Amino acid sequence: MSKNISFLIGAGFSSLDGYPMAPQMNKRLGQIQHDEILVHTSNSAKFLNGKDDPNSHWMGVVERRFVQEFLEFYNNTVLEGDFDYENFYDYFKRQYRQRDYEDPFLEFCEAFKNKYQVELDEGNLLHRFDIVYNQLVAQLITKFYEPVHLGKPYNPKFRPFFELIELIEDNSIIHFHSLNHDLFLEYLSSSSTIQGNLASGFQELGSQYYGTYRERHKVRLPYFNDKYDTKYRLYKLHGSIDNYSYNFDGDWVYLKTKYGVSTNRVLKEINHDGELRYIRAIDNYYPEFLSGKSDKILQYNSDDYYQCMFSHFEENLKESELLIVIGYSFMDVGINEYINDHYLSDENKKIVVIDINDPENEFTQRKNSYLDLDGVSNFSVESIKDFLFS
Repeated sequence: MSKNISFLIGAGFSSLDGYPMAPQMNKRLGQIQHDEILVHTSNSAKFLNGKDDPNSHWMGVVERRFVQEFLEFYNNTVLEGDFDYENFYDYFKRQYRQRDYEDPFLEFCEAFKNKYQVELDEGNLLHRFDIVYNQLVAQLITKFYEPVHLGKPYNPKFRPFFELIELIEDNSIIHFHSLNHDLFLEYLSSSSTIQGNLASGFQELGSQYYGTYRERHKVRLPYFNDKYDTKYRLYKLHGSIDNYSYNFDGDWVYLKTKYGVSTNRVLKEINHDGELRYIRAIDNYYPEFLSGKSDKILQYNSDDYYQCMFSHFEENLKESELLIVIGYSFMDVGINEYINDHYLSDENKKIVVIDINDPENEFTQRKNSYLDLDGVSNFSVESIKDFLFS
């Protein structure tokens, strides 16, 4: 009978491949000048990163000015301490979702509207800001990988991770629970160890959903069907940069996008009296992921996808006999509650924590815990082996 082993993977894991950590994200997202970004008439948005766009000066003028001046208002009027983009998410998402605007924000909006002769109300200004800001966040953590096979000998940065999997994989189902939005773990799955045998709950076979390539070529897209039937299983608890939620005449579905395929022209194939027809989804401009220290916890039950993710997380923790935590600082209150309630309630279960910083909390100080502070690239697989099998 197979045994279950769970991983919990945080941002420190992806830093191996150059993804920005919180300090870098905060620095880039805390102050944004209007001429640093492009907001297209289609509502797509991006950092220009020093490149010149001849159309950027006239497109999305209001949206770009609002990004700059809203951040300036927040930093100068609301913020106490250093800028944290997740705290900022909580600030504007709370007002946006509840339509309960604080007086200073209302005063700022009124001054902004008068300055630029804008007739949009506060809700619409925040809605447009939400669309733009999410795309800017996504751009910082977006990296599409070439479809290559990672063979042995592995890159020394990744080798301990693969050696650890090979140590524990015998007769095991391995559940990777990731808090990251990036595709680094999917990239590592194309290796001699995992051999691409990684289920993510999405299936391309039989999908009736298509993206478009160069406006005319249909490309079949995987859809979320919550199917996990492989040895290695991936649960993106906070979403992913290639997950998009689309609305087809009131029917919502999660799809995975592909590199180079338009996310703003997505079709559903239907059989109408023996004739194939295609209906177009309401456009979506940014991937589905959760952010904000408080707001993301409130969204754990927001739709079927996240309900599935956290249902699996709970059940996998209950069924697993080993939890391996890599690059996670235990700063997410919601995630910690799941670990406490559904895994550590059994004091005999073992937990391995791999990080470069000592979390100094109850997770690493309990019995049957092992802490390695040498980081994701340098942790000792032999020491973990001694801990697990002693």
